[in-house]
Formats: sequence, C-alpha cells, structure tokens
Amino acid sequence: MVELDVETERRDCVTFVAATVHNDGHTARRVTLEPACRPVWPPRRQGVPATGWDGDAVTLTVPAGRTAGVGFATPAAPDEPVLTVAAVGVVDGTRGENAEMDPAPEHVVRALGDPTPPADAVPVAAENGTVAAENGTVTAENGTVTAENGTVTAENGAAAEEGRR
Repeated sequence: MVELDVETERRDCVTFVAATVHNDGHTARRVTLEPACRPVWPPRRQGVPATGWDGDAVTLTVPAGRTAGVGFATPAAPDEPVLTVAAVGVVDGTRGENAEMDPAPEHVVRALGDPTPPADAVPVAAENGTVAAENGTVTAENGTVTAENGTVTAENGAAAEEGRR
C-alpha cells in the first residue's frame, strides 16, 4: 500500500509542488504519479528532465518500508488534487531499482554530465605565438597577424587585440 502526501506553495505566479510517497508494504513498489495541472515544469539535470519524468508523469521506485520524494513547478494555480497516483506496481527484484531506465538518448545525455570544459582547460594565450581569438584560433610566429575584426599581435606568447572597439 502506498500513501501520497502533497504540499503546494504559490509564489510569484508559480506553484511549487512537493510530494512524498510512503510505501508501507513489504515489497518495493514502482509508483507513477500524474499532475492534474498543465504545463508541468519538472526538475532538470543537464538540461534534460530528471530521471523518472516522462512527458507530464513521473515514475518513482519506492523501497519497502521507505519513502521517496518528488517535486515540480507549474504556472497553473493549484486545483485539488494537485497530484494523483496513476499506477502502482511491484518491482521485480531481479531487475533492481533502475529497471525503468532504458538506454534512451536523454538518459545517455543525462549520464554523461556537463559537456562544457572547465575554464582552466580553454587556452586564451599560449607560448610561441598561439593566440585564441573570438572568431577562431590564429597562430603567429612572434609577429603580427590580421584576424577578422581587428589585428592580433603575439609577442612571446602575450597577445594584444587592436581595432575591436
């Protein structure tokens, strides 16, 4: 048996919904929750809806005797009930808690993490006249090169831009 507790808070034309699913049973349950309001803004990880979100519904795996939480936002004013239990199923113990995870592209992207390199890894100026410009990378042998939108001068690895104001 599962029990759903829902709390809402309305701030600045946005409704924040926080829910807790309690599993009082002796087996793990897969619970699908469906919001009554549209549109739904699920939490995002790396620009993709968080694990378990599929369209406007969310599926959680709740271990036996435990609880699981979920939250989302919506611009709609809350109506009662804000969130309902759409389906409950028993988790097959041989497949584990992540059985609902299929190798869909959005799951792969989420698992890879942030593709942005750290700022330290992006070269701005290097030795021997290699200069990174806004519109590309130019290489100079301790001399002057003209790049699009201005002149880039490299002297022993130091770069100065002119004509870009």
